[in-house]
Amino acid sequence: MQSAAQANEPSQAAGAAAPVLRAAGLSKRYGKRQVVDGVDLEVRRGDVFGFLGPNGAGKSTTIRMLTGLVRPDAGTVAILGHDLHRRPQQALARVGAVVEAPALYPHLSGDQNLAVLAALSGGASPERRREVLRLVGLEGRAHDRVRTYSHGMKQRLALAQALLPQPELILLDEPTNGLDPGGMVEVRQLIRRLAAEEGITIFLSSHLLAEVEQVCNRVAVIHKGQVLVQGSVPELLQAAPFVTIAATPLEQAREVLAGIAGVRVAATDSGALRVECDPGRIADLNEALVRAGCRVSALVPGRLSLEEFFLDLTGSHP
Repeated sequence: MQSAAQANEPSQAAGAAAPVLRAAGLSKRYGKRQVVDGVDLEVRRGDVFGFLGPNGAGKSTTIRMLTGLVRPDAGTVAILGHDLHRRPQQALARVGAVVEAPALYPHLSGDQNLAVLAALSGGASPERRREVLRLVGLEGRAHDRVRTYSHGMKQRLALAQALLPQPELILLDEPTNGLDPGGMVEVRQLIRRLAAEEGITIFLSSHLLAEVEQVCNRVAVIHKGQVLVQGSVPELLQAAPFVTIAATPLEQAREVLAGIAGVRVAATDSGALRVECDPGRIADLNEALVRAGCRVSALVPGRLSLEEFFLDLTGSHP
């Protein structure tokens, strides 16, 4: 089991492969407001890494610092072993990004947009443009004007542009923002495919917790400019196990459980109790309830969803 404090520390295991992206102590202030405050991040090769936080938490500012669009007040960024501020060209040579809303030319076709965008960053052959359009599922619409594209198709075209330099790392800022449910599914499937089939490491920010849980293997949670925790999704969720207990009388059961050290009790909508504790203590809880004269009809182990974990961690319960 990994504590929040442990999960928040980048891995320093001896002999471990160098991370694709590492940020240390990133900070940024605008006027009197500390937008980002000492952020440490480590993204490993093959990750689909979710950068999770509510709107205004500092996600977009952090991504702009990671891509060199904003200079941090303090801290360092290394991408593929290159210091971003000392060697920006080398650091960003194999990086793709979609940071702002897609800046596309609606009167041009999808392929023409890619040709124009590629010309601004070193060029790309017609064959490469066809390949990235195929990867994002737009090969059949390559010669249609972008004004005829849906919002989801425009988002996929922006991803195609990010794929032109054959990147090892792609950074995406709220990639499904503004999409309808169908478009969100399309982009999620594309992200999974790029990671699994193309071997691209992906860093994406989002405030949509269900989205992150579906596509990401590792996450970091940022709140009020600080990273509260980071680690693999299963490890973080298993670090807060619980058991749902149905027992009568309910209030008596609550009092019994609340008196046990290391146990946190919360009522659920179903009239049962959700008890956060070490799973190895479930039998002890049952024994304590029975000894107190409570009738126990169910003890069901469970784990928090990423949304529940986030709300507990940030104290953002409605």
